[in-house]
Amino acid sequence: MLTTEAAQDALQTTDGTILDVNLGAKMAFSVADALLVRGIPSIFATRYAAHVISSRFIHVKRCEKAIASEQIAAALFGRGEPRSAIKS
Repeated sequence: MLTTEAAQDALQTTDGTILDVNLGAKMAFSVADALLVRGIPSIFATRYAAHVISSRFIHVKRCEKAIASEQIAAALFGRGEPRSAIKS
């Protein structure tokens, strides 16, 4: 599991992310903000309910753990799982 600091460093070389909402002792929203600024496609992987995630991330797909590879592909790239399997 990455810390928020390590995740921020990893942003320099990534094309897309699966971001766990809880990164150790911190929530991952600062990392999600940095991803938004850079235009990097992302999804949230979480067991948290949708209301825990700030409304500024309303457009970021939320996938419940455990996540199948097809669900990840659909959330990031719009293919794989039917839309009904992906939580917005």
